[in-house]
Amino acid sequence: MRILSLLGSPRANGTTHTMARLIAGGLSGGGPVEEIALQEKHIRPCRGCQSCDAAPHVCPLARTDDAEAVFAAIAAADVVLWTSPVYFYGLPAQAKALVDRSQRIWAGVEAGRPAGKGPLVLAALAAARPRGEQLFTGSLLGLKYFFASFGARIADTRTLRGLACPDDLLSRPDLCADLERWGRDWAVRLAEGRP
Repeated sequence: MRILSLLGSPRANGTTHTMARLIAGGLSGGGPVEEIALQEKHIRPCRGCQSCDAAPHVCPLARTDDAEAVFAAIAAADVVLWTSPVYFYGLPAQAKALVDRSQRIWAGVEAGRPAGKGPLVLAALAAARPRGEQLFTGSLLGLKYFFASFGARIADTRTLRGLACPDDLLSRPDLCADLERWGRDWAVRLAEGRP
């Protein structure tokens, strides 16, 4: 099983990166996990030029950055673990840039090109903010359609509040254990063929 951990935070080794390692450890049982930190990638924002609307649905920025390599990694994975913080009720800039750039994939699907069978997706989001009625709604909705471009669906989510830094997570062993257990539970489900 090929597991891809996509880290949507602009901060290396931050809260959601710590979350990802806990979840991925349970999910992989200590096996290999491909990790892509979007903060290490050069992903230019969509210019809204609409070049990708027409076949063959190619983005003119494709040769200038890393977006297509990330898309290829998603398409090749069996399971994608997406983790990112939520800033001002939305995804951080690097993560949102990747989502927006998938417009060329979505344009092909809308034009009738089948999306194929994409990976199973687990999404875990964290916010420093302890309150907010719709704190995660916009991010999860955007991610739903981003992954739908690849023929994938978000099978399960974890949303955590009040985590401003890794110590806020690591000081709660119960929460750390819960995240590892969530990964292990999904590993069992996948091994038994019941995603």
